[in-house]
Amino acid sequence: MRRVMPLELVGLKKLDYNLYDENGELIYTKGESITPEFLMALNFRKIYKLDEDFSLDFSEIKALDKTHPQNQITIVSEKIAVESLNLARSGMKQAYEGKVISRINCVKASHLIYNEVVKKINKISCISELRIHDDYLFSHSVNVTTLSIALGIAIDLTEEELKELAVAAFLHDIGKMKIPLEILNKPGILAPDEFNIIKDHSLYGYEMVLEMGESEKVAKVALEHQERNNGEGYPFKLKGDDISLFGQIVAVTDVYDALVSDRVYKKAVDSSDALRIMMAEGDKSFDPKILNSFVYFVVVQNSKQNIGRID
Repeated sequence: MRRVMPLELVGLKKLDYNLYDENGELIYTKGESITPEFLMALNFRKIYKLDEDFSLDFSEIKALDKTHPQNQITIVSEKIAVESLNLARSGMKQAYEGKVISRINCVKASHLIYNEVVKKINKISCISELRIHDDYLFSHSVNVTTLSIALGIAIDLTEEELKELAVAAFLHDIGKMKIPLEILNKPGILAPDEFNIIKDHSLYGYEMVLEMGESEKVAKVALEHQERNNGEGYPFKLKGDDISLFGQIVAVTDVYDALVSDRVYKKAVDSSDALRIMMAEGDKSFDPKILNSFVYFVVVQNSKQNIGRID
């Protein structure tokens, strides 16, 4: 379940998914026409959509799909990408089966990603070069980790903080594994109680990360990554500094990666448009200092190729 920013929908004639308000009430049925009046009305509401279907194919991969444009430009080594993705699969499979997640494997994955980012961050000419493509569920965990580390470097976190952040980002969505598939993949309209069960993935993730032996600081990211700066997020409607630093960082990178990723129900938004959408949200959704640091980092990197400039 992800908060939708109205600017994402500008220019679209219809959607291939339903929209819900914060109480789980249906406010748009997929396939209906989108009118200017409807878009204007959305600016005064909190709206959400379901993620795409979860196939939960936990089988290990041997290589990246080199035919996908994203994998053709990444500078993340294939060995690191494949190992990280398979460790994400392993951890999510354990969570799905109700087992305690292997802390050793999660730390290993996050350290692999951390070392790769630190080694190559000064070599990238576009932030997209730190991202990879795979089944969204797994590549999103890896991509949010790489982007969070890059943002952490941009705001001068220490090495110890960066490594903690990497683990937290890698596990931020783990709670989704506790949501029944029949609800996650329900083809029809969600009932309000089903909507609330999906939103509880943040609480589930927090409990699962603590259970595997991680610190409160790391576990809070699973709990807080859907909180928003103005208090309109979930699960606790935290505001501003009540949200931990790591939670604020992952809130930014989580939304950015979702916007720039190809999904079953939508094409990716390009990087500059994603930043415009996020900047339009501004301090309603994000801590302004962290968002501005991320935007500055992305624009500076992209400007090396004279792309992604925000006018």
